[in-house]
Amino acid sequence: MNSDVKILESSDGLERVIIAERSDGNYTYRRQWRSRAGAILHPDSPISAEAFSLRAGEWDAPEPDCGIYDSPDTAEMEARQCVPWLRKQFH
Repeated sequence: MNSDVKILESSDGLERVIIAERSDGNYTYRRQWRSRAGAILHPDSPISAEAFSLRAGEWDAPEPDCGIYDSPDTAEMEARQCVPWLRKQFH
């Protein structure tokens, strides 16, 4: 089980990078996106807009670990090099 150490969120609030400590004592980063499910609901859909919108805007499950690193700083440095919005935001 991973334990979150730091969360970096994109300026538009739709994506974030989670720096986490792994159960083996190493570190990783994972990407996570905010659900946009409500944005694609067709007006004629039989799904209730209220029920459907409860999921819209929530965080989807994080992607799998993106590498294994010796420290949270190393994991963050790698994320900043590999994730386009982080690379732009902090350089």
